Amino acid sequence: SLDDVEEELAAKGFLRCHKSYLVHMDRVKKLSGGQIVMEDGSIVTVSRSYGKAVKRELTLYFSR
Repeated sequence: SLDDVEEELAAKGFLRCHKSYLVHMDRVKKLSGGQIVMEDGSIVTVSRSYGKAVKRELTLYFSR
């Protein structure tokens, strides 16, 4: 399941932003509202249930 994959990849920089999506934080260009804009221009939806955690994790990641 994606939950199992998430556990394995969390230490490698992946972040769950939706029940169906994981993104690699190195490839995130910006967080805008309820969407993540990736380096290649693609847009990934951030669900409301993951929103606060995604914002917190990306803020910590980009502040390093």
